[in-house]
Amino acid sequence: MSGPALVLLIGFLGVSVLTDIRDRKIPNLVVATGTALAAGIALQHGQAVWWDAVGGWAVGVGMLMPLYLLRGMSAGDVKLMGMVGAFLGLHGVVAATLYAVVAGGILALIWRFACRQRPEAISRRVGTLASRQTYMAHAQIDGDALINAPRHGIPYAVAIAAGAGFYIVTNDLISFQFSV
Repeated sequence: MSGPALVLLIGFLGVSVLTDIRDRKIPNLVVATGTALAAGIALQHGQAVWWDAVGGWAVGVGMLMPLYLLRGMSAGDVKLMGMVGAFLGLHGVVAATLYAVVAGGILALIWRFACRQRPEAISRRVGTLASRQTYMAHAQIDGDALINAPRHGIPYAVAIAAGAGFYIVTNDLISFQFSV
């Protein structure tokens, strides 16, 4: 991966991580801009590289789509993995996605452990749920849809960034070892 593309990928992942942690949302503008820039950079390197970026996007989206359909993650996470695939290409996105899934599992365990160990966080959550129940009683809104809102899940952009970062570091180390 070239220097400018790497800097762009790190920048887009950084913004995605920050907004996902803060708002539990990954802005479409960030993902769309990153994907378009990745495609533009790939097109400058020739048609074969462009098709590799398109394939990377498709595989990135395709690998996380089942988790989205099972409501295990949000659409923003799936689109973010597609953007990563557009930067890393077809082969890179497969490894990065597998690393991201492992990182996501570790993050979920840490998240669950952290919630269990902080009683004040649990009491705030119970208070929030109680106030939602009161609101829902007056507004007649489906409680499960509100309680299971995506903002209560883990910020999966962290796992995607970790997976992509691990792939980039290990791929560069392997390339360096074979080139020496």
